Amino acid sequence: MPRRGVGWAAVLPPAVVPALVPALLVAAGGVLTAWAGGATERAGLNAVIYVTIVVALSMFSGTTGVISVAHVGFVELGAYLTALLTMPVAFKRQVMPDMPAVLRTVALPFPLAALVAMAVTGVVAAVAGAFLMRLGGLQSAVATFSLLLLVDSVVGNWHSVTAGPSPLVGIPIHATTTIAVAVALVTILAASVLRQSPLGLRLRAGRDDEVAATGSGIHVVADRRRAFVLSAAFAALGGALLSSTLGTISPDGFGLRMTVVVLTMLVVGGLQSLAGAVVGTVVVSVLTETLLRVENGTTLLGAHVKGPVGLSDVGLGLAFLVIVLWRPSGLTGGHEIALPFGKHTQQRKNP
Repeated sequence: MPRRGVGWAAVLPPAVVPALVPALLVAAGGVLTAWAGGATERAGLNAVIYVTIVVALSMFSGTTGVISVAHVGFVELGAYLTALLTMPVAFKRQVMPDMPAVLRTVALPFPLAALVAMAVTGVVAAVAGAFLMRLGGLQSAVATFSLLLLVDSVVGNWHSVTAGPSPLVGIPIHATTTIAVAVALVTILAASVLRQSPLGLRLRAGRDDEVAATGSGIHVVADRRRAFVLSAAFAALGGALLSSTLGTISPDGFGLRMTVVVLTMLVVGGLQSLAGAVVGTVVVSVLTETLLRVENGTTLLGAHVKGPVGLSDVGLGLAFLVIVLWRPSGLTGGHEIALPFGKHTQQRKNP
């Protein structure tokens, strides 16, 4: 009698299966770069944080098909809120005496500060989403870009709170590679659960045919707003990790430049899959780090090689163009990657 063997895909909940390969890739990358140490570990830590940010954007844009340019603004909010809430009270009183008392007299543990940053950013996204989610296509891109500029402008000009355009220093460093990997894994799992949930199915229906989805009773605008708020909160979590890793932040580190990097990572990997968000982040991070080392001067095969200034930016732009022209759906083709031993297999009893 034939007997059906049970693979991982049959044992695990369906919502978890798409997260397996992305999670293993992130965990393996974190372990390898931490083992290497030095500059490689720092680059790996940065890449893992970007996984959280890109997957957060994928929660919204990947499931709705609506490109958001505002998410780096949410990253910026999360970074600054976490920084301000974790800085020592004595330091804030001495360096930033004009800061509002609600911030100047409070110093929270990093996990609690990150949760507060997620909640505040979620509220901002909910208010903005009430208006932005009614738009689509080019209008949505322009409107979310305006929100990004608004956040960047407020952060860059609120001198008494954010130090304005100057770097905000004195941020306690709490994030490690282990913490960053754990946060990335939670974000990946949350994105996978969202995609397989009834809300995710409705979002994808609205992405594929908004008119038909609306006609079948789906409240497309309301569902998109929910996804927008959730993804904004996780983007803020990525920002919290970023500020707690660097120890100093400034508005120049966010804005349009980071937006281009994040969107490139998502497009290169594949907009419509969770695996695409992670693969794109890894590929672009490795490419950028390699070109930066060549740009700053490195030794290859015994010879010193130094590339022109801006080589990493040129490489990033070329990677984006090549993918858009050669493989518009990204390296993963918009599909999830399954483990080979996660499939059902058939076995026969020995005679």
